[in-house]
Amino acid sequence: MREGERLTARGSIRLFACIAILSATVLAGSLSLRATPADGDVGVGGNVPSILSLSITNVSSSWRAQKSKPAGYVLTVGIEATATHGGTRLSVADGDAASGRFHGRLALRSRPVNPPLLVSAGGPYASLAARLAPQLLRWPGPIASARARIRLLQRSSRPVNPAVDKLLLVTLAVAGP
Repeated sequence: MREGERLTARGSIRLFACIAILSATVLAGSLSLRATPADGDVGVGGNVPSILSLSITNVSSSWRAQKSKPAGYVLTVGIEATATHGGTRLSVADGDAASGRFHGRLALRSRPVNPPLLVSAGGPYASLAARLAPQLLRWPGPIASARARIRLLQRSSRPVNPAVDKLLLVTLAVAGP
C-alpha cells in the first residue's frame, strides 16, 4: 500500500500527489536573480531555490454521513503545501477516466456510481465530472506548510459501498512569477 492510499475489504480510494510547474522562468529548480544598481555592479546576486511541495497528510478511514446540504457521504483528505512562488493552485482530478461514463464517478464492480463525486476545500462543491479539474484553492503569495482539507462528497441516501474504487490526482501547480 502506498502513502495516502486507503484500502477497504474489497475496494480502494487511491490518492496521488502531483506537482506541476507551468512556468518557463523556473529552470532546474532554481531562479537566478541579479540586481544591478544604477551606479555600477557591486556583485549583488545569487541563486534562490524554488520549492513546490505537496503532501497528503491524513485520509479519513471511512465515508461519514453529512446531514447538512448537500446531504450524502464525505471522505476527508488533509494536505500540506509549500511554494516559494505566488499564484499556487490546488486542484483534484479523476485519475481513472478523462471522459466517458466513469469520469468523475466512483466505480463499483465495473459499473459507475451515480451521481458524480463532488469536491471542495472549504468553498462550494464542484463536480469531479467537469471537463476541467476543479480549482479548489489559490494562494496569491508564497506559502509554507499551508494546510487544507479536501472533502469528497458522494450524494446518496445510502452509505457508500466499501467496494468502490477511484484514483484521484491531487495537484499543486504554480503559474510562475
